[in-house]
Amino acid sequence: MSSLIVVKVLSQYALLCFINLKAGICGAAPDMGRGKSKMWKNITHGFHFIKGKSNHPMEDYVVSEFKKVDGHELGLFAIFDGHLGHDVAKYLQTNLFDNILQEKEFWTDTENAIRNAYRSTDAVILQQSLKLGKGGSTAVTGILIDGRKLVVANVGDSRAVMSKNGVAHQLSVDHEPSKERQDIEKRGGFVSNIPGDVPRVDGQLAVARAFGDKSLKIHLSSEPDITHQAIDEQTEFIVFASDGIWKASLVTLVMSNQEAVDVIKSVKDPQAAAKHLIEVMSNQEAVDVIKSVKDPQAAAKHLIEVAISKKSKDDISCIVVKAVANYLNSDLPHKLKSDDIFMTIGCCQGIETIIQVLSSPKSNILLSSLVYPLYHSYAIHDLVEIRKYELLPDQDWEIDLQSVEAIADHNTVAMVICNPHNPCGNVYTYHHLKKVAEMARKLGIMVISDEVFKETIYGKNPFVPMGIFASIVPVVTLGSISKGWLVPGWRIGWMAMNDPSNVFKTTGVVESIKHLLNISPDPSTILQFALPNILEKTKKDYFEKKNLTLSQNVDMMFDALKEIPCLVCPKKPESCTSLVTKLDLSLLEDITDDVDFCMKLAREENLVLLPGEVFGKNNWVRISIGVERSMLQDAFVRLKDFYTRHIKSQTT
Repeated sequence: MSSLIVVKVLSQYALLCFINLKAGICGAAPDMGRGKSKMWKNITHGFHFIKGKSNHPMEDYVVSEFKKVDGHELGLFAIFDGHLGHDVAKYLQTNLFDNILQEKEFWTDTENAIRNAYRSTDAVILQQSLKLGKGGSTAVTGILIDGRKLVVANVGDSRAVMSKNGVAHQLSVDHEPSKERQDIEKRGGFVSNIPGDVPRVDGQLAVARAFGDKSLKIHLSSEPDITHQAIDEQTEFIVFASDGIWKASLVTLVMSNQEAVDVIKSVKDPQAAAKHLIEVMSNQEAVDVIKSVKDPQAAAKHLIEVAISKKSKDDISCIVVKAVANYLNSDLPHKLKSDDIFMTIGCCQGIETIIQVLSSPKSNILLSSLVYPLYHSYAIHDLVEIRKYELLPDQDWEIDLQSVEAIADHNTVAMVICNPHNPCGNVYTYHHLKKVAEMARKLGIMVISDEVFKETIYGKNPFVPMGIFASIVPVVTLGSISKGWLVPGWRIGWMAMNDPSNVFKTTGVVESIKHLLNISPDPSTILQFALPNILEKTKKDYFEKKNLTLSQNVDMMFDALKEIPCLVCPKKPESCTSLVTKLDLSLLEDITDDVDFCMKLAREENLVLLPGEVFGKNNWVRISIGVERSMLQDAFVRLKDFYTRHIKSQTT
């Protein structure tokens, strides 16, 4: 949410600006308003709200009013910037000023009264954490007493700035973890500041001081910094703002205190001034400035100078999710929107997130008998029972739907499919996937479709996304660029909500995903910038050349394995970078199982294959074919020598 409040003072005016333009902030519908003091006719205030660019659990809550108390007129102004939910911020909006004014010492020792009220309010929030949630809120508050004295208090990274004679003066303290590292570490916490990321406390997004934040409270403080300022003829305006105005979401673009003052100093109407500053910060030029100006301060200055267009532009995160949606939509009848996409640190974080979201007491998840091992790991970690359905190797590794129906029950939360299948290398047909969707609908469960190998297909079956059947059953699609573009170290992926009936939203799945991703790091900013071009501009011949090489390797190894009878490949792969074989132990001496086979092979031949136990099925072996032809030929020679040494004597 972005929000601003404006107050005119004396013959000039004071401006209280509340703004937050962080990527992903969720706000209320557009709103605006004006007001004025009843006792001091030359004091007015105005405010303006705009909705954030994507749905997000954080919200700003604003107080902007005058009220008479004990014969005095008080101007009460505040912004509460929530994180991990909006309930704490909303609670502060309703209660904090009342708690301050109820302090007995308010008129005799205002500063001490504010400190006591901040502490007691924080204590109540922590006591009500089951109701208000585990999140918290920053706060910047201003109390204008009889139009002459302003008392500012803040916890967190919101800011108060006063303009006197055209010069900006900061009235608050930015409570950043890096600045208060020593105090946090004394309380047993730790502060990380990884390049390209924001400072974190115990690995979580946090400020050094805030209301709430129960999980981090032992390491954080709610003690406010307080300043007193006289309002005189030299006072032009005051800016109260949450951190979005000072820390923009587009790379390192920032607006300094003085630049914010300069933007609004010539705007007389208080509400118009509030609106104008938001429009400047959300201007179309922001994206173009970053592309063309290298120095961040010069970029900020230029943005202010050219702030004449009112057309808003998505920030980088919105650009990225839109690019992913467009990439996936080319195959889908029900088009994805930007808010259907969640960016992840590779597909692995997508697996972790969706399983954690679905975990609950007694829940179980359906996995294939051969499956990527991280599904096992995360299910075990989140105490989700694993139930295995069978694949049919003699039927192109199709899913045994009867086995699916046999193991599902009322505690089953989802069925995971992998298409193209890793490690089997098959590509499911349209008709088979439709049967899967119909079975899932019959069972009342969702489908998680792992499609990271969709650009690595070299067989006759074309790729069919499971999202095509979203009108039958809701589908979460997991993807990344690591396999298709051969960049496994580039940790960027996505989760796509294929759900035209909005099942994921009404059941809370989407909201839970937002909460989880909000407390974890984002993919690298550099990769996010690169992703739209990667998805949109990679030529088809890149995939064709890569897949031709893999196809040739598969042909060679599939034929060569016929000379090693203990390894039987039931079907030549059509996708992926591996070949799965059944291990026939009856032909071997001194080999007890697939793990023993792979361990001895590594020791004797310096050749590493992956035992089927890793994928959940004993006495199978995976052979990688994603290597140079010469390496694959050498691997075959070593494998054949090993087989010759361990073949049973009676067989010989």
